[in-house]
Amino acid sequence: MKRNKIFCAALLSAAVFAAMVGCSGENYFIEDKEWKFSTLQNTSDGKVLYCSEELSRNWPEAEILDMNCAATDGTITIVSGEREWSGTYEKYGAEAVGTSLYRADFEGVEAFLTVGITEYADGTRTETLIVSGGEYTLHFIALPDI
Repeated sequence: MKRNKIFCAALLSAAVFAAMVGCSGENYFIEDKEWKFSTLQNTSDGKVLYCSEELSRNWPEAEILDMNCAATDGTITIVSGEREWSGTYEKYGAEAVGTSLYRADFEGVEAFLTVGITEYADGTRTETLIVSGGEYTLHFIALPDI
């Protein structure tokens, strides 16, 4: 039952994300990027519990959190202050235009990862990573190459 709930939440996140993705015909991947945290939502009601300092005006009731994520060679690591969560990931399912899907395991907690482009109302586009598993969905954006 719990696994079905997680899978349904992941599919819902992927569907919402796919609706936001621009159809450039290009696929985007999780590897070799530094991902900056945007929001952490409760999957049961969608409430934003934590957000980055830059987004705090949008969610004044959310706590501010600084977090980063990186993935290379099948290992994904999420860091917030002195806390660190590591897991493994692998490609999941067939490629969709403009997105890449992955399945991850964080010490026994299964999560689904979706990578693609989010296009905003003002026309700006950002490479986005959604991590959905357990009770939470995390959103990250790719930091530009320096």
